[in-house]
Amino acid sequence: MEAKEEVLLYPLHTEKALAYIEKYNTLVFIVRRTATKLEIKEEFEKRFGVKVEEVRTLITPRG
Repeated sequence: MEAKEEVLLYPLHTEKALAYIEKYNTLVFIVRRTATKLEIKEEFEKRFGVKVEEVRTLITPRG
């Protein structure tokens, strides 16, 4: 059986991400590039026990 890849890799702790957290009460995470919004939502709800209202993604030139 193949091990499932992690969906949520790590939280982002840049100055811009921290300002976004404070202003919009939103968390910023780096996720597996091939993860779908549904996978991200389900993993976050399972891991942290909270209701996710919306998932927004951004793919940068750095990947």
